[in-house]
Amino acid sequence: MGESKFLPVRTCIGCGKKGGKADFIKIVKNKNGEVFVDADKENFGRGAYICRDAKCVAKAEKKNRLSRALRLSDCAQIYQKLNEIIGD
Repeated sequence: MGESKFLPVRTCIGCGKKGGKADFIKIVKNKNGEVFVDADKENFGRGAYICRDAKCVAKAEKKNRLSRALRLSDCAQIYQKLNEIIGD
């Protein structure tokens, strides 16, 4: 019998596109409450994923989706960092 590998599916908080974690940028809120963009995708904590697309970042910001996903009140610095990474 062959082993089946389960590959977790991630969802973009901007557009709702589904894919593997390599397709997205990961934002993490760790147990100390620190929020940061996780380039290595190896940090533990509450996470959210977003496409490498300025339209997705803008939509997520407009609809306050990062705040809800990570249970935060202010995400302006994170959106700014995402836009720097994307190059918009």
